[in-house]
Amino acid sequence: MNDFPSHISPPYTEEACEDALFHYTTAAGLIGILRSKKLWATAYYCSNDSSELSVGQGVLKPLFRRVTAQMIKDNAPLMHLFASRGVHPMHYADG
Repeated sequence: MNDFPSHISPPYTEEACEDALFHYTTAAGLIGILRSKKLWATAYYCSNDSSELSVGQGVLKPLFRRVTAQMIKDNAPLMHLFASRGVHPMHYADG
């Protein structure tokens, strides 16, 4: 990894990098993410890296599908809202 004047980045193995999710932010931004337990995304068309959308989709879609399937299994109240709109919840998880 790169050496920076104030610190040395940890030496990640290639295997660890393949399983990692990187998010560029400031220390204050990281604290805000951890405190709020929320991560906001910029609109894909505002990105200067065309791979961000496809990589993000590859990471998030399985997570959305897993959480949605669990909510269906648990008969979560939000699932009734989807049903009342005539759309299967997995449609939203895939989108």
